[in-house]
Amino acid sequence: KGKMKAGPINPLLENWVLARTRGDEEPAKVIEKGKAILARCKDAVCQVEALRTLSASYYTNDRFQESADAALQAIKVLEQDPRHTSNTVYMELLNNLAYTMISQLDKPQEGLPYAEKAAELMPDEPTVLDTLGWAYHKTKNSSKAVSTLEKSLQMAKKKNDGFIAALHLGLAQLSAGDKAEARRALRKADEYASDPDPSITADEIPEYKMQ
Repeated sequence: KGKMKAGPINPLLENWVLARTRGDEEPAKVIEKGKAILARCKDAVCQVEALRTLSASYYTNDRFQESADAALQAIKVLEQDPRHTSNTVYMELLNNLAYTMISQLDKPQEGLPYAEKAAELMPDEPTVLDTLGWAYHKTKNSSKAVSTLEKSLQMAKKKNDGFIAALHLGLAQLSAGDKAEARRALRKADEYASDPDPSITADEIPEYKMQ
């Protein structure tokens, strides 16, 4: 995995990332401060971390197009050096960009290539497989959607990952006309959703609200 040398702006960047994580400031101020830090970045690692954090900040404030734009910009920075396209940050950015485009911007055809690339690099990661399976579902490829989401559910170790995979699998099976299997998967999602584990965020998933 390629490493990038840190630049002199990184201590300031670190403080900003920590402040955002702690929720020390209002979201609008966090975003403006992040944009100012990005403008001062001189090296790739600073640019990528600033863009990555900005993308997350935009997303949590429902500014989905700006979130996608920041993620794509970070991806392009990493792709300038092939060594950096094998690190986990690159893969996470691909996956997050794909999911944002598919689920929040209703651009599944545009998001699919990013989901496929992420899955090539992380073929055993359940969240990546879930994004890819959901992309196939949204682009009307039922057979690939079902097989990919089944694999995601099988590999899910975290309850929240299992819940989302089961929900998406049930909806994909329903679209494929397999009502019996869809009911089984959606019951599994309900089991996850009724679990007292606080990591389960069923009421925050748009597809779940539709059930």
